[in-house]
Amino acid sequence: MLPSSIRNQLLVDEGQLGQRLNQDLQHGDRADFRLQLALLTDAVEEQPWFDAKPAASPDKRDWRAYFELREAQVLMAEGAGSDCSAINERLQQGGSMVDVRLWLALQTPPLVARQPLIDEAVFDNLTLLGREKLQHKVASVPREEDPLVLLPVLDRLQQGVDTRLHWLS
Repeated sequence: MLPSSIRNQLLVDEGQLGQRLNQDLQHGDRADFRLQLALLTDAVEEQPWFDAKPAASPDKRDWRAYFELREAQVLMAEGAGSDCSAINERLQQGGSMVDVRLWLALQTPPLVARQPLIDEAVFDNLTLLGREKLQHKVASVPREEDPLVLLPVLDRLQQGVDTRLHWLS
């Protein structure tokens, strides 16, 4: 703790500030009272822990290059193209399931393939009112969430079966 001589001469904490406000009221010292009251501001940006110093710029290091990792895999595929065609192509060229498993290990397909409701060219040719109606229709459709769908996949994972082929079929 601080020595009492320092606490008597200097304003150290908010508890002391309350005492000083009471003393200023008793003595009728309006200028000191207003000065002490100004220290009790509610404005968060005026608190002492908010400095005007700019924050340190974030490190712009490419951590994937630093650790020599390959590019991040796509989690959601956009558009009509799908990676199932590449697997089918490999199988039609005389490949085996070993080739498909190797390809899946090297080129992980996106987890979700989002198919557009209508083709982009058709959407571009719609009137503004038609676009708004379509977007409102899509937004108003409730999401289908069924957590029980994943139970067979979890059972297969416990058995040690590669489940990526389950979702691609």
